[in-house]
Amino acid sequence: MSRGILKIIAIVFLAETLIFFGLPLLPPLSDEIMAVINGLALVAIATPLIHFFIINPYVKGVRRRLETQSRHESLLKQTLNSFSDCIILFDPDGKVVFSNDEYHKIFPSSPPKDKIVGATQESLLRHSVKAGLIDIPLAKSDSEAWIQNRLKERREINEETLETLLSTGRTYLSRHKRTNDGSMMIVHTDITDRKVAEQELRKVHEGLEQRVEERTL
Repeated sequence: MSRGILKIIAIVFLAETLIFFGLPLLPPLSDEIMAVINGLALVAIATPLIHFFIINPYVKGVRRRLETQSRHESLLKQTLNSFSDCIILFDPDGKVVFSNDEYHKIFPSSPPKDKIVGATQESLLRHSVKAGLIDIPLAKSDSEAWIQNRLKERREINEETLETLLSTGRTYLSRHKRTNDGSMMIVHTDITDRKVAEQELRKVHEGLEQRVEERTL
């Protein structure tokens, strides 16, 4: 509490004390006027006390909670940015609220990290199609039909897992998950090495089967 407010409280308190003990500070006044003066004095004392003991602690508490929340959000973003998976989060209206660093490495045609918040799912799909990033026949032959079909699928699903092949030659396991508030998180995991290993294993298996058949014959 500032010294000025303390001085005002002290003066008003002293005046009220003198009046209480019958020491007149003003000429005789009517009861109505004295009631008004006493009311004003009470307000003068109560206002700074309310501010000091109620409002000020409340404001400080809110500020501490906001600072704590901000630190937690910052820590969460740092953690998500360190993931090797591509992560992007949309609000219930289909607009971006967060994208991690890996997302922008995989989808460089999308708006940069400092400008992507607020972008729609449709605009991001259009960016990817225009950049030739989507290696799907329909996206190449009729991009508008593919975009509208994909948007319809995303609106209707709550959870989905599928493989996505990009023109870069990388294959991703794409997981779409809708949250309780209607938001959607999409996580892309690079499974290219696993797919290559599976193909090699399949070739080896087919070769072994062919040898067995040849020996049988």
